[in-house]
Amino acid sequence: MRRMISAALLVAAALLIVLAPASAGAAKKKHHAAPSAIKTGTYKAKAGTVAFNIALKKASCAAPGASASASHLCVSLPVSPDITCSGAVSAGSQIGDYSKPVALSPAGAALAHSSVPGVSPVAGAPASPPGSSVFSVAFTKKGTATGYLELNMTIAYGGVSAPCASGKVPFTAKLG
Repeated sequence: MRRMISAALLVAAALLIVLAPASAGAAKKKHHAAPSAIKTGTYKAKAGTVAFNIALKKASCAAPGASASASHLCVSLPVSPDITCSGAVSAGSQIGDYSKPVALSPAGAALAHSSVPGVSPVAGAPASPPGSSVFSVAFTKKGTATGYLELNMTIAYGGVSAPCASGKVPFTAKLG
């Protein structure tokens, strides 16, 4: 009887030794499953009636501020869209140059600032001093993005300078 119990314990121990690595491997696979990622490509964006493209690709790029990109995804605007600022004198102008790729944060967002050249509201008049613009975007794992553009400048007209600001102009984008 003792021999049968010892043999049964030996068989059970052997089965545990053989099956334990297989079940541990299965647990590891579940634990390290690849998360869905933000999709790269060209996003078709629209801010009001203004349409523009946003490029998102894997690359090395400059991180805005102190938060470096862990995702190695970089965003850029191949062509800067025109938006209108309002003030005593309203004007339309391109936002700053965002063609140089900027790194996304690990959360899939980027915030970049740029200068804007001065404009002249009247042909032949001197240009206004440079202004500034903001490009903010956040991507989802579903192939969409949201954000805003902002333009702030001073317009000189007839010897008077007046501020002109667009406020945050929201946009939505979808992977095209």
